[in-house]
Amino acid sequence: MYDLTLHRIRIFTMVVEHGGIGAAALALGVTQPSISAHLKALELTVRQPLIERRPGRAGALTEAGRLFYRYARDLVLETDNLVDILSSMSAGGRGSVAIGASRSVADFLLPPVLVEHRRRWPEVMTSLHSGTFLEVKRLLLGGTVGIGVVMSAERPDYFMSRQLCSEQLEVIVSPQHRLATRDRVSAADLSQETYVSALRSSPHYRMIDAILGRHEIGTRHRAMELDGATALKNVVRLGLGFAAVIHCTAADELDRGDLVALPVDPPLPAIGIWAVQLPKHQLTPAEHRFVDLALEILPVTATGKVALP
Repeated sequence: MYDLTLHRIRIFTMVVEHGGIGAAALALGVTQPSISAHLKALELTVRQPLIERRPGRAGALTEAGRLFYRYARDLVLETDNLVDILSSMSAGGRGSVAIGASRSVADFLLPPVLVEHRRRWPEVMTSLHSGTFLEVKRLLLGGTVGIGVVMSAERPDYFMSRQLCSEQLEVIVSPQHRLATRDRVSAADLSQETYVSALRSSPHYRMIDAILGRHEIGTRHRAMELDGATALKNVVRLGLGFAAVIHCTAADELDRGDLVALPVDPPLPAIGIWAVQLPKHQLTPAEHRFVDLALEILPVTATGKVALP
């Protein structure tokens, strides 16, 4: 099939992932007629339509199109991966590493790893993208990043994963909060207090809510939902209720006494910090070095200072 070129396959995946010919053309910097011509050539090669044409509407994939995309996406990702591996081999210690990380991990855990990585391999270009768990997953699926570093109470589904360290889940309050001086705080005590949470639509909210539920900590007195650890900390520091965050996000404020970690009995569990990759993605030498360095540094900087198996 002479016309079934990698270039045309890549264009097809771009049309699917960007939601239409116009958006794909804009992303690739080419004209819409050029994109349409490549798609038509693909369909002639496979002898059936891949995208339904509907006037005035973005075309949906046909059954053949859905099957074609499943294999096309893997082919494009594997080809890009192979190019990265060969480029890294030919460049010796050079190359690039693109990481997608949960926001709290990117903001509070990865900076020491990034700085040490730069010191050891100054020729390697490193890029860090941060977002929610779902945003990191999309970055991995789209090939924007090769490695994800995410928080999860359990081994993440779908990905190949390796636990880097863990972070204790803390319940934080203002020093002026009525529970701040207690030697012991029970689930019943917390259930009566105002609660400040992450956005209810986020995977992070669902993870924390499930943990609090297992510990019988009620959250019916939820006051507000906020996006990001910084907003949560600032609202709690100003006296509004309690929040549950991983230790590293509030470590500085706890050390300064601006926030207090309550002695919850029984204690809440630690949250795993995981390096994840797509099952079919083979790490490049540069990516391997980054993960190994994270394994070396994070257990020292994270709570507990002990490496996990």
